[in-house]
Amino acid sequence: MIFVMISTHKSQAFTRPSLDSLLKKTNFRSDDKIIIIDNDGSLQDLPPSTIIRNERPRSFAENANFAIGISNILKDDLILLNNDIIYTRNWLDFLLSGENSRESIVIPYCNQNVQYRVGSLDIRIAMDYEDYADQEEELEEIARIHRRELTGPDYDAGILMSFFCVYIPWKVSTAVGYFDERFGRGGGEDVDYRLRALRAGVEVLHSRQSYLLHFMGKSTWRSGEPIEETRSADSAYQLHFVEKWGRPVAEFFLSGSNKQEIANRYGLIPHLQRHDFRAILERLEDCALEERERATDESS
Repeated sequence: MIFVMISTHKSQAFTRPSLDSLLKKTNFRSDDKIIIIDNDGSLQDLPPSTIIRNERPRSFAENANFAIGISNILKDDLILLNNDIIYTRNWLDFLLSGENSRESIVIPYCNQNVQYRVGSLDIRIAMDYEDYADQEEELEEIARIHRRELTGPDYDAGILMSFFCVYIPWKVSTAVGYFDERFGRGGGEDVDYRLRALRAGVEVLHSRQSYLLHFMGKSTWRSGEPIEETRSADSAYQLHFVEKWGRPVAEFFLSGSNKQEIANRYGLIPHLQRHDFRAILERLEDCALEERERATDESS
């Protein structure tokens, strides 16, 4: 297994705690490799790991493609990681415990999916490191509570599944390919990759048993950057997504809310209830094609 963590100047304070947590909470094999990408020359040496220093800052997709390239050369599976994650005991074992997990793209659960409170540790959707403050045992208790309270299957397929920590088997990346680097610095490329996986017949799963703490957005919109910069980046990736997939696909898969209303408008409620996202994608692509044909007819 190859573990590739991407570090940036804006989020560099998280890198060492995240690496320490990864090393402590992961059951590594003897031939596993840890690689950290220093995206903008801000990182000090962090043993035991290999650091790759970019000559210039690269987008998420560019860094992810570098990681996939290593996976392809070594013919080994990839775990792609943000640097703002705190891990819990046996997270990787839970992540890959399913019968079909080794042939699927798999993402753990985190505080963006479900929140808890144990003692003074209040797990919220968006958090700063000070909110956690090394409350390791409380977080472990939250992970135990989370697993204890689960009902239903160990894996599900949600709509919004950020690639903050994602398992991509070598055979899957061979089938799906590389990330689309035209989305800009970051945003939309993970949704695009997921839709391409659907087309290739590859499942994208949430491992509900594996629970992590993800601080979220600390290298971008929660880093203190100007709001105009965030809006410009968001606008750029959304525009490319619409150009690539069509407005109906973008409207459904990029929206954070109103899924029911959108699904009802396109007659997709039965598919949504079954979590049949491949059928949803096919229907919305047909709608996008119809829109483009009408636009062509109107302009001619």
